[in-house]
Amino acid sequence: MASPAVVNSGLEPAFFHKALRQCRDAVMITNAQLDPPGPTIVFINDAFERLTGYRAEEIVGSTPRILQGPGTDPAVLRRLREQLARGEDFVGTTVNYRRDGSEFYLEWSIRGIRNDDGCVTHYISFQRDISPRIREQQAAEARAREQERRIHALTLLHRAAFLLHQTGNDRRETLERFTILVPGCLHNPDAVSARIRIDDTEYRAPGFVEQGFLHSIKIETPLGTRGAIEIFHRPLALDEQERPLERDEIGLIESLAELLRLYLYREEYTEQTRLHREALAHVDRLNLLGGLASGLAHELNQPLTAITTYAGAALERMRGGAADSEALTKTLEQIVVQSERAGQIVARVRQFARKESDRRKRVTVQQLLAEIDDLMTMDAARAGVELFFETPGDLPELEVDPVQIQQVVLNLVCNAVDAIQQTHPSDRRVILAIRAEDGDVIFTVRDTGPGVAEDLNERILAPFFTTKADGLGLGLPICISIVESHGGALWQERAPEGGAAFHFRLPAHRPYTEPPRPPGDEE
Repeated sequence: MASPAVVNSGLEPAFFHKALRQCRDAVMITNAQLDPPGPTIVFINDAFERLTGYRAEEIVGSTPRILQGPGTDPAVLRRLREQLARGEDFVGTTVNYRRDGSEFYLEWSIRGIRNDDGCVTHYISFQRDISPRIREQQAAEARAREQERRIHALTLLHRAAFLLHQTGNDRRETLERFTILVPGCLHNPDAVSARIRIDDTEYRAPGFVEQGFLHSIKIETPLGTRGAIEIFHRPLALDEQERPLERDEIGLIESLAELLRLYLYREEYTEQTRLHREALAHVDRLNLLGGLASGLAHELNQPLTAITTYAGAALERMRGGAADSEALTKTLEQIVVQSERAGQIVARVRQFARKESDRRKRVTVQQLLAEIDDLMTMDAARAGVELFFETPGDLPELEVDPVQIQQVVLNLVCNAVDAIQQTHPSDRRVILAIRAEDGDVIFTVRDTGPGVAEDLNERILAPFFTTKADGLGLGLPICISIVESHGGALWQERAPEGGAAFHFRLPAHRPYTEPPRPPGDEE
């Protein structure tokens, strides 16, 4: 029996057939067979042909399964069948395939067509291609994932760089903490553990298990260090273990390896620089002692002459039988005093000339100067120069290599003594002044000589430049290197008295404080 709406419209059934054919959305009508082999297509419209590439004569009589493929969601198909079997309408999305095999995302609704008795005889499906919308959504999700990946990578690299830049940790502590960061390069960091091999030494993350090698990246530095970052599986399910690393994971591991390589290279370079600086400093100290040779000879000659005189007097008294025990004791005591004085001078020279590695310790300014006071004084006396000290007693302590800083002070004082040889003897003065300023200790050596000529100001601190006929031109550059290695600076200017003034600044001793950890680095 025809619907009253159709009867009253006066329209023929062919009109409705034509309307479905011209509908903008794809329309497909099937019979109501839900059990295998499934429903059969009895009608498609023009939009369906354009959407799928199938012509009506090719697809009518076939099952809708012809449109399905590997990307079609089985769960959606099960839900579709269950809802239609219960007499419910269905609305859903899935992936279907065109005649040429290309896939498209489908949004469709299916409704039962019932006869006058209320029984479903056919199903009508309205379908719409939502591929552009889905691809835009997927692209947005991909961009969000990429942004998240980049933020994660930058955070990880920042934490690694911060760790390697800290100076309070030794190598083992630094590299063992570094191994903890390596699994963060992977999408599933809990599935792996890491170790670092540097030459013959291993550094392992806590809980490291060498089970199932996964990946390795070699590390080589220009100065010869060899090693690798190695990643191993933790005990996991086999399917997790067999997953190969993705390109972005490998790229992040390589970035960490490059940071580690730079850290190792910096350590090597710093060590080699230290050794070269110590060798040059030793040469400079020997050169200084060479310049002090005549003063040393004069200074040693005094106690040796006294020893000879006292010993001769004692012998004469003993030979003449006029020596009493008290007089002899006093003579021998004078010999001991003069011997100790000579021994102290020799000990100072030996200590200053000794080649040692950088040995930094906390010292006072007074302790530094006391050990070179003899050397400075004898050089000034030899040249007829008055040496003055301006050293307040409340100066902060320093954490330095004493021999190296003594070398700088002695070098500057000896240079000042040499620089005023042409000055009138009554005006030959060198002042060593030390003061505290803004958390630093500043040493100043100034003289009353002619000062540094204007045209030499730019070159006076340069390597191999010297105004002495027998000079090497290395004294001041070595002093600069020593001071800078202690975190200070050395500079020159004209003194108020008209001569030259050389200053160097050293940081006062500060107790070590733990540097702040970056966000997310809590243990």
